[in-house]
Formats: sequence, structure tokens, C-alpha cells
Amino acid sequence: MFQQPGDARYVCPRCDVALDRAEGPAGRVYVCPACAGRLVGTAVVRRAVDRKAYMAIWQAVQSEQAVDGPPCPVCERAMREVSGRRGQAVLTVDGCPTCSMLWFDAGELEQLPPPPLSLPPEPRDRPLPPAARQVIAEMEAAYIAQREATSFQQGDGPDEVWKYIPALLGMPVEADSTDLRSFPWVTVSVSVLIALVSILALASRWHGVVPGLTLVPANVGATVALTWFAHCFLHADGWHLVGNLYFLLLFGRRVEDALGCGRYALLLLGSAWVAGVVHMLFNWGDTIPVIGASGAVSGVLASSIVAWPNSRYMLFIGPVYWLRTALGHFWLVPAWVMGLLWLLLQGVHVAQWQGGYGRVAVWSHLGGTAAGVIAWAVWRELLAAHKPSWQTALDNPYERYRAALAEEEGEAEAPPTAPSPS
Repeated sequence: MFQQPGDARYVCPRCDVALDRAEGPAGRVYVCPACAGRLVGTAVVRRAVDRKAYMAIWQAVQSEQAVDGPPCPVCERAMREVSGRRGQAVLTVDGCPTCSMLWFDAGELEQLPPPPLSLPPEPRDRPLPPAARQVIAEMEAAYIAQREATSFQQGDGPDEVWKYIPALLGMPVEADSTDLRSFPWVTVSVSVLIALVSILALASRWHGVVPGLTLVPANVGATVALTWFAHCFLHADGWHLVGNLYFLLLFGRRVEDALGCGRYALLLLGSAWVAGVVHMLFNWGDTIPVIGASGAVSGVLASSIVAWPNSRYMLFIGPVYWLRTALGHFWLVPAWVMGLLWLLLQGVHVAQWQGGYGRVAVWSHLGGTAAGVIAWAVWRELLAAHKPSWQTALDNPYERYRAALAEEEGEAEAPPTAPSPS
């Protein structure tokens, strides 16, 4: 576990000292250097302990029988204290329903049962017999079924505090962690460049900027090559800019990691160009300029959703989080449902465009989406090979067993595997 000392954001509710931030196998935790207590998000606890044990604790925290405990290190409201017996020991856990955080005193988290699925040991003296390999395949299938069964259930909130900001603004946040093989240089660089150009243009109130960068259907004959891409670097206002950049970073990092910098840059450029062409065709002769990176972002979003339809995202449905028991909840939603909701929104924009009062460049969105689907069809093998962390953890043992069998017994056939939901 990697530990960073002195994270003064959170203070131990027992000792009143700054908690150290630590990275463990299941995710980030905050550890008290004095009493060894741990502040853990519910998303991390779900990955670290048995589901039934976690659900029992969290339901008890939200019940009326729970009593007020020490202040929450995150929001400073009183946590809810619950007690239970684990063997001969009595565990006392404090939880904050507002922040979805749990406090474990020293040694309490280790006393909880681990998840039912654990990776099998590596083969040593001889490879596993067929019956054992069949058991492993069944464990994988059961894990996948259990994971997909939770796709439409209520969640307990994001595992990182910053994710509450976009979630409360109605944006999706990642529920499944994905280990990137390299830093997403293209995604970050393009995002920074878009932000700088857009902020500069907004600050100057567009003087001397729009004529050379916007895409105007009525001026298609005078449009230079640069304009087909330059309009992506301008935005109408702050919300327009923040929304496009957030979705580019949310979906673009993983797509870039799967495709590599060159192919991913080609996807961005191609989506932006196709988006502009489609908008021109459906708005021929229009004098209203087109700005925004929505077309390029739509291509990235479409590639991601089609490539990994079962990746899970978290949506908050409700006006305010601190009243979520009455007005709102977090929901785990698979990516394909996000895609359907997005297409439904585009249908609304098309209806507005037909009525003559739509302001959104919907045909640019749909053009970028088409480009993203085409990119997926061309590079589907590269995208399919990029699996989330939980799937990779299940695949690695099979690679080791396949190598062991090929070396010791000469078997060419791989052990049976369950279908992957990506």
C-alpha cells in the first residue's frame, strides 16, 4: 500500500490529527497515523469485503436504530454508529449517509469477510486438472452475472469526493475503475488547448476571433481547410465549454489508451470533419455560425459506448444530494443505457430543429456519432482488447494456466471461459 502523509483535508474523528492518504488494492483509503483507524468510501468497501457484510453495515447505518457517533471527517456532520458481532468480537462502525463514507477503528476492516471470488493460486508443480479449471470458469461466470445484476441498482455514491460535483450537475461519473497503460497525452493536450482558446475568445467577446474560426454553412465555398477543425476550439459560454471538456476527458482517456495516440488523434479529427460536413448538408445556406467540440466529442463517446457497452456509470437522479433519502439517489447504469438516453436527447433536438427553434447543432452531434461508430468498426479488435481492471484480473490466471498446460502437457486448447461483458 502506497501512503502519503499529512493529507490535512480530513481529520481523525478519534485523535483529531490529519489523516494520511493511502492507495490499497481496492482503492483509496485515509489512515490515522496515531490510532490506525481508516476512513473508507463505500465504493472501496464494496470491493474489499463480502457484499452481504457490506450491505448489512450500510443498511444499519441508514436505519433509525443507528445512534449519533463522532463527526464525519468529510462533512463534519454526526456519523451514525452501529455495532455487530463477528465471531467472538464486537465491531463498532461509524458511517456517514451524506458522504457515503465509513470509519473503521484499527483492525475492524480486516475482521470483515473478503469477497466470495478470489483469484486461484498460480500452478506450481503441475497444472490444474480440468475439474478445477471448470470451477474457475464457473466462478468467473458467476462474478460477471453478479456484476451485471447490479447495473440498475441504487449505488452509494462515488468513491472519490470530487466526483460528487459533476454528479450533482447531472453528469455521469465512472463506477468501474480502469487502469490506463499510459498517460492520455492527446486527450489532455486537446482539452487544455480548447480551454485556452475558448476562454480567450470569451474574454475578448469574440472580436477578431469568430470570422476566422467558425463554420458557416452559407460560406461553404469560402471555407478553408483549417475551419473544419478550428470551430471545435470555440464555445458559446462556460457551461458549453465545461460540458464538452468533461465528456471528452471521461470517455477519451480510455479510448486513447486502447487506440494509441495516432489513431485516437485521427478519430478526433475525423469526427470533427464528418460532424461539420453533416451539419452543412442539413443546414445548407444557413448564416448562423457553428462552434463547439460537440461533434468530435460525440465520436469519442460513440466509440466508447459501442466498444464497452456494459461499463458502468453512476447517475444522480434528484435535485439535492443531502436530501437524497427523499428526493434523489445514485444509480448504476450501463454504458448502453447512457447511449440510448443520449440518442433520445438528440431526437428532442431534431424535433426542435424541425420546428425552427432549435439552437443545438444536432446534426453535428449525429455526424460525429456516425464517425465514432465507423472508427469502432475499423478498430474493434484494439478496443475489445482493452478491458477494465476487474476483467483483466480474471483473465490473467487463464493466461498463466494456458502457458503451463502448453509447456508441460502440450495442450493447445485454452481453458473454458465465460462470455465477457467488456
